Amino acid sequence: MKNRVVFLALVTLSCAAGLSRGGTFLTATIDGDFTEWAAVPVLAADPADNANSVDIADIRIANDSDFLYISYTHHAATLTVPTFVSLDVDSDAATGFNIFGLGLAGVEAQWQNDFPFSSSTASFNNGFGMSGDFFGTGGANISPIGNAIQHELAISLDITFNETGNPVFDDADFDVLVWTDAGSGDVTSPISYTLAVPEPGTATLFLAALVAGSFSRRRR
Repeated sequence: MKNRVVFLALVTLSCAAGLSRGGTFLTATIDGDFTEWAAVPVLAADPADNANSVDIADIRIANDSDFLYISYTHHAATLTVPTFVSLDVDSDAATGFNIFGLGLAGVEAQWQNDFPFSSSTASFNNGFGMSGDFFGTGGANISPIGNAIQHELAISLDITFNETGNPVFDDADFDVLVWTDAGSGDVTSPISYTLAVPEPGTATLFLAALVAGSFSRRRR
């Protein structure tokens, strides 16, 4: 029995070490304090190109086991609303709504600031919406509200599409666009993101404790 426990632990550790960590695993507090974002890499840096209007700058993305977190900045704080966060959940530009007709992505789930709505190939807002946290509608938890140089938001990983009942995050890989239709319009390049998992060291410590406990019970 002891050898089997060790074998299973080693197999589990091997699997944990091989998991994709394409994203950044972080639990962000949505409170307008952006200190925790300093260690998260910038995944898109959009140039100043929408003068006197909403001008998107840097995008950072992270997640934990419950939420997707997005931080976006602007080149000026005077006008930053509306800003859209859009997900191409199947990473297929041929399905979902084509932002500005540019063919960058086909998005199915969108948030205007914190307001959620769902999209389809033929419709910017198909009227079906989403369900789940926050507010039962799949809304984003955002801070601060209104114009500011930087915003952070949290989106629940458990939300579903009302039209199909399918999870929005049915796949760990998806594309993100941040954009605005204000002024002459502004849109980032598509950001391909893979949901991160806890570092293998966390699993190692947990399994080491599990094995040690098993040995202790065996001796007794």
